[in-house]
Amino acid sequence: MEEGENMFYHLWFIALFLLGSLLANASTDITTAKGTDQPVIAQLTPQPGSSVSVDTAIEAQFNIDLDPTSVQKNNVKLRCLSCDNQGVIQGDASYVAGDRRVVFSHPEPLNAGIYEVEYKSLKPTKANKDIKIGEIKYRFKVTAQVPDTTPPVI
Repeated sequence: MEEGENMFYHLWFIALFLLGSLLANASTDITTAKGTDQPVIAQLTPQPGSSVSVDTAIEAQFNIDLDPTSVQKNNVKLRCLSCDNQGVIQGDASYVAGDRRVVFSHPEPLNAGIYEVEYKSLKPTKANKDIKIGEIKYRFKVTAQVPDTTPPVI
């Protein structure tokens, strides 16, 4: 093999390695977010890009009333991006009208890893029909331990 060919193969290998690293990091970057700065959003729990415990709540609170019929299981999704199957976490979506809060309930504590939550197709009530709610999608990290809230004994 000539020196030029050898150099070509080394550069090709390095390029493939760097591309693979970039793609891997893109899927687990917890700062990735879309639509989280909309004025209709009062609070997102967990906050985008945050690290939380396995028993965290998955909620979005709004400044306006939502059409309760727009809050459906298919409109709120939670995925574990760092899990082997990168699957959707099973759960239910509900709307707490008095608090203007969309809640995603999942039956089991979350495993440690990188998660992505997505809210889509949410609509305001007819009184706020001129206000648009875009897709909300962001990531967060779940740590392996539940925080100890036991008061210290002296």
